[in-house]
Amino acid sequence: MRIPATQLNYHHLSHFHAVATEGGITRAARKVGVSQSAISAQLSELERSLGTALFLREGKRLILTGAGRMVLNYAQEIFRLGDELVAVSRHPKVKERGQLRIGVRSAVPKTLILTIVQEARKIAPCQIQLMEGRWDHLLGELQNHDLDLLISNSPPASGEGRIHARKIKSFPVSIYGSQHFKALGAEFPHSLSGQPLILPSPQTSLRQDLDQFLKRLQIVPEATFETDDTAIQKQLATLGLGLAVLPEKPAQALVKAGKLHRIGRLEGVFEGIWLVTASRRIENPIAGKLMTHFPVV
Repeated sequence: MRIPATQLNYHHLSHFHAVATEGGITRAARKVGVSQSAISAQLSELERSLGTALFLREGKRLILTGAGRMVLNYAQEIFRLGDELVAVSRHPKVKERGQLRIGVRSAVPKTLILTIVQEARKIAPCQIQLMEGRWDHLLGELQNHDLDLLISNSPPASGEGRIHARKIKSFPVSIYGSQHFKALGAEFPHSLSGQPLILPSPQTSLRQDLDQFLKRLQIVPEATFETDDTAIQKQLATLGLGLAVLPEKPAQALVKAGKLHRIGRLEGVFEGIWLVTASRRIENPIAGKLMTHFPVV
C-alpha cells in the first residue's frame, strides 16, 4: 500500500539523504547516530512508499538509481525549505529581507559582480551570500539548489539539463604585458608567436575563442601559465613572466599606473558573462527577476 505524500516521513528522507551522500549504510548510520538495521528498514519503507528502487548495490557501495537521483534533489530542496521555515519562525525579519545565494567564477570582473549585487538589492532588501569556486563545483551546487544563481564567464554545456543561461555582457579582449614586451605591439598579433602567454583554462569560452583566433592566423605562442584567476593573471603579467589575455576594462587601472601595457586587441575575441539558473519547483524571486530584467550591455 502506498503512503500518501502528506504522510511521507521526514526521517526516512533524512536517512536516505545520509546514505546517498555517504555512499553506504555503515557510514550513514555512523553519521546520523542510529543502527545500520534502522537505516536499512527506513530505506526499505521509503522505497516501498515511493514504489521504486532508489539504490543499486556495487560491492559494498550503494549507487543511486535514476529515481534515486531525482528523490535526492527533492530531498535537498525539502531540507533547505525546512531550514528556512525554522529560520523564518524564529527570526521573522529573515523572510522580510529575503535571501540570494550567488556562485561566482573567479574570472568574473569584481565591478560587474558589485553591479549585479546592487541590482539585486534594488529588487528586494535581501541578504546576499557570495561563493567563489570551480565551475563544476558551482554548477553542482546550483543543480542541488544550494545556490540560486551563478555568474560565469562561460555558458553551461548544451547538454546540462534544466539549466538556463543568459548572456549579459561582452568585454573586448586585449593582450597585456610589462615594459619588456611593449615592442611586440609593432607586429601584433603575429609577434605573439613564440612568446609566453598567461592563458585562461581550456574550459572557458574565452580560451576557446582565443585558440580559434591563433589557429586562424597560424600563430603559435608558448603556453606558460593557465589560470582563471584574473588577479593572478595580472600579477604574473606585471612581473614580466608572460603576456596576459585580459578583458580591457579590468586591465585599465594597471595600464594607467604604467604597470602593464596593451600590446594589441584581439579582434573578434570577447569575454562573455552569463547569468545561470536551474529549474526548480520554488524559484527564488530575486534570481528570477535578475535573469529576466538585468540589462544586457
